[in-house]
Amino acid sequence: MSAGPTPWGERCAEPERTPDGREIVRTRHGAFTREDGVLYPYLDEAEESARLEQFLRGEPRGRQGRVSLDWDVWRS
Repeated sequence: MSAGPTPWGERCAEPERTPDGREIVRTRHGAFTREDGVLYPYLDEAEESARLEQFLRGEPRGRQGRVSLDWDVWRS
């Protein structure tokens, strides 16, 4: 059972575009721009400045990830 024709007819809808003309692709993970077949996260100016301020206000993260070892396998 079909829901009927799309509001724009047989043509595909125009993709959203950034102010500089790049296509915006929306996925379940958020908005991305496509350049040469690769998707990059898209943040508008408000989101980008909010993330930058959050980063600058944040505490130093300290030692995360791999633990620095007191010995080196190649030097022993």
